[in-house]
Amino acid sequence: WAVAISWYQSGDYGWFKAALIIQLISGTLNGMGIAACAIKYVLNRWAPEGQLGKVCYAFMIYLLIGLPLGIAGLAPAAYAVLLLWDDGTDENSAGSTLGMKVFKGMELVFEALPQSILQAYVAIAYGKLNPSDQERFSRLLCFSICVSLLGAGATAFSAEGAARNESRPVVRIGSGYGMATILLRASQTAMLVFWIALMACAEKG
Repeated sequence: WAVAISWYQSGDYGWFKAALIIQLISGTLNGMGIAACAIKYVLNRWAPEGQLGKVCYAFMIYLLIGLPLGIAGLAPAAYAVLLLWDDGTDENSAGSTLGMKVFKGMELVFEALPQSILQAYVAIAYGKLNPSDQERFSRLLCFSICVSLLGAGATAFSAEGAARNESRPVVRIGSGYGMATILLRASQTAMLVFWIALMACAEKG
């Protein structure tokens, strides 16, 4: 959101709209994932009787909880809270392997990658990654791209770890192996992101 707001303030409304569209799409989908996980807890305690009542209640959870958190970019934090409440015994719960893969996959495909590609394209096309050109260099954009790439690496590691830890010794994200894997996945993501951004710049001419 910080980069999108900076684009709006600087008058780059086209890039602001592109970032906003990506955030709305990813937020809507991530909100569905958060609502699907939250429904498991809420319906067991406060849901009314009858199938129609449960459906209406689930829709309210999505509108009041899932959608706002998703669009605000707080879906990962909300998911972490759900994981603290979850024992992972239900195959459809937040802490299950399936739930982790689905949420992490949605976060990576619909948010981290599109935003990183958009920001990388703008940075390359307008020379905003060159520190020697202080007039154009954007510390915020550079920082945002780095955070997005590291976040994509951590997401990939978490998705892999959700399946790996079931049959092998648990690998923590703070371990040496975890940090090395995150950096490796972030580097692989960076290659993909900047390749697409460079191809788009070449196509534009």
